[in-house]
Amino acid sequence: MDNTEQNGEELLQRIVESCKTNTESTIKTQESLEDFTALLLECEHSLRSGFALNEEIFGVQKKILKETISQIPQMITAELSKDSLKIINSFNRKSNFVWIVFGVVLLSLLTILLSGNLALKWYAESIRSKSELRQEILSEFEKDGKQLYPKNDVQQLENNTKLLRKWIEKNPKDAEKFLRFKDGYEAR
Repeated sequence: MDNTEQNGEELLQRIVESCKTNTESTIKTQESLEDFTALLLECEHSLRSGFALNEEIFGVQKKILKETISQIPQMITAELSKDSLKIINSFNRKSNFVWIVFGVVLLSLLTILLSGNLALKWYAESIRSKSELRQEILSEFEKDGKQLYPKNDVQQLENNTKLLRKWIEKNPKDAEKFLRFKDGYEAR
């Protein structure tokens, strides 16, 4: 039994040592855990203060940006040089001149169309008036039994003209000489 007692004491001794080792290890683990928890709390505190600082900086920057934007003028006036103003005025005058020329050309076209239309109407009316007047005079001559030319003379002239045409057709060479003579005679 001595052996078993010794074995039991050794076993108990080992268990006690193992418990001490476990207890020490647990204490170290607990200390490490407490250190870690403290570090974690410190990190959390740092993050919260960082976020708060970040929010504060963001708010300040936002305020500065709003002030800067509000100071920017809504309209910017352009200061033009004298040469630029001269060029703009010259362009404005030229554009006005172009519109005036365009208006004058348009007015001229309308005037031409209107006067052409009136001229055609006037010409048609004057021709009709002349033919009506002629017809009226001829009607009066016929009523009175008068004629402008005696009928016999008109018939004689028509016969002579027919005869001359036939001769020109049959004798083209002699007709050419005759026509030259006639043109010269009429030209005098």
